[in-house]
Amino acid sequence: MQQIPQSPHRAPGRRYQRLRTWEILGGLWILAAGFLLHSAYEWSGHWRPIAAFVPVNESVWEHLKLVFWPGVVFALLESRFLAQEATSFTTAKGLSLCCMPLVIIAGFYAYTHILGDNSLALDILIFMLSILVGQRLSYSLLVRPREARAWRLPSRAGLAFLLIAFPLFTFYPPHLTLFEHAGTGLYGILGQPAR
Repeated sequence: MQQIPQSPHRAPGRRYQRLRTWEILGGLWILAAGFLLHSAYEWSGHWRPIAAFVPVNESVWEHLKLVFWPGVVFALLESRFLAQEATSFTTAKGLSLCCMPLVIIAGFYAYTHILGDNSLALDILIFMLSILVGQRLSYSLLVRPREARAWRLPSRAGLAFLLIAFPLFTFYPPHLTLFEHAGTGLYGILGQPAR
């Protein structure tokens, strides 16, 4: 029986499929972890050490943690398996982690401006859309490393900013609308610390 020569495109196809699978798994992880983290501060009895990583009030800013920190955790896991084969890994993940919060901010303020009020269903839909956009962006840059080069510095700068900003603005929030607890005029950590 004569062997059919392997197509030169088969190996890249497998690589793309592997990258796609990782990005889908990452999206599912971020979705599940984000839902679980939403009430983690309350469930913990307002334990301050986790405040930098979970929402401590109902501001838009605090809800950005629901995509950011699960995304960071998954990227660290993913890097053990993909970083060597995907030369644009850090850029792709950095840009994805910056993009997801931006989609939430833009989506939330756009629809509340149009409707004049917020909707839990639309908030959840925007949360899911942000994950889809972020993971799709990550995949695109992983399979097109040349395009990722232009984003190397902005993605790393944005990632560094968010890694510092989430803990800092949790404990010292600017008095801006983005950081305001929904409808109360309060900022930062709410609730009583655990005794």
